[in-house]
Parts: sequence; structure tokens; C-alpha cells
Amino acid sequence: MRLSWDDLPAAVRDAVAGRVGPVAAARDVGAGFNCQLATALESGAGGGTVFAKGLCAPGGPELAGQDTEQALAPVVRTVGPRLRHRVRTGGWDVLLFDHIQGRHARLEPGSADLPAVAALLTAAAVLDAPAGLPPYAERWARHGSAAELALLGGDALVHADVNPHNLLVSGGSGGGRGWWTGRCPPAAPPGPMSRRQRCG
Repeated sequence: MRLSWDDLPAAVRDAVAGRVGPVAAARDVGAGFNCQLATALESGAGGGTVFAKGLCAPGGPELAGQDTEQALAPVVRTVGPRLRHRVRTGGWDVLLFDHIQGRHARLEPGSADLPAVAALLTAAAVLDAPAGLPPYAERWARHGSAAELALLGGDALVHADVNPHNLLVSGGSGGGRGWWTGRCPPAAPPGPMSRRQRCG
């Protein structure tokens, strides 16, 4: 269930404000599937706007996605928003990113957004995946032979959840968020067109 900023326990809101400054306004973000909190927070202390993505999952396996996004943050700085902070308190885990102004990409044939999306994925493909990131081949283990899966081996980064909700367009260039990723060869195709990134 998606919650609003005001639904969070006071201790969680205070901990977030302790990192970004007093929150002057909060605007819920409706898109996305993998979090209970998705809110743009405007700081009243001149800290700009941050995107808060949070889960209430104390120690649960759901936090694997949060861990992956934190681990990838230094790697994807050139193609996605900066991770400012991670707040963990009261059973909540909240990632705080620079907020990206833009709209979700349109991916239908002939869309004017496709060049920006292609440029973004090309830029991401030359990034080295951090150690410990699962191989991309694991996602296809039930669908291919050992020889076929071996073709997906490598250490390049792939975005495995490419869809309009993971792609934001602003001014004709690109960037991304919602990094569900794996290690793969540089020529591996991106993942299914379906969840959140930035193209601008």
C-alpha cells in the first residue's frame, strides 16, 4: 500500500528532515511499483527538492532493492540522480535522491523520446558494475541452456527494468532511476521495457 509523507511515523519524518532540512511541502509521486513511499520533498532550508523512496520492511528481503540502489549510486551518477542519504529508523528504510524534473518517457514506435532513451542506455552500458552485483544471466536461468547463459557473462552494467516509469524526459537528454541491474557483457540487451529512469 502506498503511503503519503504525513502517514509516516513522526520519528521517520524527523530523521529525514534531519538530513535534508525542514520539509516545507510534500508531493506524492503516483508512479512506481516497488516502494511504499514515493514523495517529492521540498526543503525549507534551501536544500532544494529531494525524491524520497521508502519501504517499511525491518530486515525483510524487500530491502535488497534498496541495497542495490545504494551500491549503484556512485556508479550511475552520470546517468541518474545523486543519492544524498539513506535513512533507516523505526522499521523504515528511505533513500533520498536529487529530484529529477521531467515526464515519463514514451516508448512507442516513432516516439521523439527514443533517441534520448537510446543515448541513456548506451551511456549506462559502458559503466562497470560494482563487485557483488548478481550476474544478469541469473534472471534468465530458467529459460536458457548453460551455453546460452554463458553468453550473458561479463562485468558491464545493464538496466534490467527499462520501462516508462523508470525513464524521465526533460529537455532532450537522458538519465535513470529504479536501477534493477545485473552484470553482463557490454553488448547485452537492456531488460524488458516496463518500470523508472530519467531522460532529459
